[in-house]
Amino acid sequence: SYYWIPQGVRNSVAKRSHGACHNCKKKASSAKINARGILCLYDERGRIFHLDHVIPIKDGGGHGEKNLSMACPDCNLSVRKKKAANDVDVIKLMRDINGK
Repeated sequence: SYYWIPQGVRNSVAKRSHGACHNCKKKASSAKINARGILCLYDERGRIFHLDHVIPIKDGGGHGEKNLSMACPDCNLSVRKKKAANDVDVIKLMRDINGK
């Protein structure tokens, strides 16, 4: 399910990160305020940094500022891929779709 993180929380998490990914510590190459007033960090390829839950929601983590951090797209997407690859429901769905 989707949960909208308030603008002020997003901005606080972005500022607290000092422009770096919490996983690999890669620094954002640029930052700007978007049309909604949210501080957005970008990598060298122009991809936006993600807001990431330190403790996943499914493991009891919340949407509060203390459980959120900035993650570069490479780190955040690789973590999701690894989690999905071990999820029995995802594996079943892939087998159903691929017929294997």
